[in-house]
Amino acid sequence: MITDKILRKIKAKKRGWVFCAKDFHDLGTRNAIDKALSRMADDKTTDDGNKIIRVVRGIYYYPVIQDGIGIIPPNLNDVANAIARNAGIAIYPSGAMCANMLGLSNQVPSQNIYWTHGKSMTKQIGKNLIIFKHIRTNPAPNTPSVVMVVLNALNYLGKNKVDDVAVIRCSKVLNDSDKKYLQKMSSKVSGWVADFIPKIIAA
Repeated sequence: MITDKILRKIKAKKRGWVFCAKDFHDLGTRNAIDKALSRMADDKTTDDGNKIIRVVRGIYYYPVIQDGIGIIPPNLNDVANAIARNAGIAIYPSGAMCANMLGLSNQVPSQNIYWTHGKSMTKQIGKNLIIFKHIRTNPAPNTPSVVMVVLNALNYLGKNKVDDVAVIRCSKVLNDSDKKYLQKMSSKVSGWVADFIPKIIAA
């Protein structure tokens, strides 16, 4: 049965995985997978070991369960990325989120905002909102997401707040391939950001 195949793939992932029907495209038709996931989420008799939770329409969660606490909510960034995969769009965290993700800002953004070339939309996840804002200009095709995180964080911080610590932290999240791509982006970013790119690559 397709349900068994889906369950095996889910259990092969670690708990905390947030997923959509497209993550199982190799197991059957989209319609069959959608129906199977919906049935699995609606089944109240399923034991905790096989339980999946519907986060929003079309997005599911293989929950982390802690003794004495119960189900731990899904990571909102993972939810946003699953929504993007399901919709077939690229998303990029806002500058404030990127700076926080890299440890360059202690301020936790009050909103979970992502930029996208797709349509603007808002999804409510429990008490939290995930906001997708349409942008007119698209990043260069196939830009690695980690490169966009670094560039967005730099732009958010501003020239005067990018110090040696920021340069080192940006460098640490980039592999050699990412750094080569970042070098190519030098001509497409603002002048002061371009000035920091060689420092990040060399750090």
